[in-house]
Amino acid sequence: MQEMVWKMGYIDLDTGIEMGSKNQVLGVSSKDDESKLRGKRAVFIGVEEFGTFPRLVDLYNVLIPSV
Repeated sequence: MQEMVWKMGYIDLDTGIEMGSKNQVLGVSSKDDESKLRGKRAVFIGVEEFGTFPRLVDLYNVLIPSV
């Protein structure tokens, strides 16, 4: 599984201190295995190119308990 993590915000160039919201964004690539997403918790889960998932209903059933 490939995970991508971003921390929102910026570093103040004068002080070197992290500023901004400092929220973290997690991206997960599931490829064709929806079980890789099991156990992830989120307020919002966005699925790109959902029409390419061969088992879209299974993916939906895995994601619903996570939100």
